[in-house]
Amino acid sequence: MGGSSGGGWVGRLDRSVGWLVCWLIAWLAGWLTGWLTDWLVGRSVGRLVGRSVGRLVGQVVVVIVAVD
Repeated sequence: MGGSSGGGWVGRLDRSVGWLVCWLIAWLAGWLTGWLTDWLVGRSVGRLVGRSVGRLVGQVVVVIVAVD
């Protein structure tokens, strides 16, 4: 099991990596959706949709990581 200080350090590192992964997934989803919408509809709509999807995916992933 290990000491409390070791567990705390590992927990903090794990949480940091989790947040980084959340941010990366959200950014990638937003960018990809924005690019596709940009290609299909138009640039301004693509940016708006990409930002919205990125934010939504980020919130969903954060909830999944928090529950896990």
